[in-house]
Amino acid sequence: MFRFFVLNSNSKIYYLIFMGIDLLKGSEILFGLLNRCPDGQIYFVMCMACRIVTALGGSMGQSFAIIGCFFPDRIASIVALVQVFNGLGS
Repeated sequence: MFRFFVLNSNSKIYYLIFMGIDLLKGSEILFGLLNRCPDGQIYFVMCMACRIVTALGGSMGQSFAIIGCFFPDRIASIVALVQVFNGLGS
């Protein structure tokens, strides 16, 4: 219900956040179903694909949306700065 009102406000930032959350939810559900996948290389490839999609959904729904909202003129610089501090913190 909340999503209906937010998406009708024609804001691209909210659309990006909710698409990221939906991508994250879908990949986590598929990751939970990986126990039905056959062993071997197929299992490994499916695990990697699920984790990559999870990472894309998580980043799409959080940091890039917030950066785009607060720093619309310097998106590339701020994303680079966030990546530097993310690397330092790891």
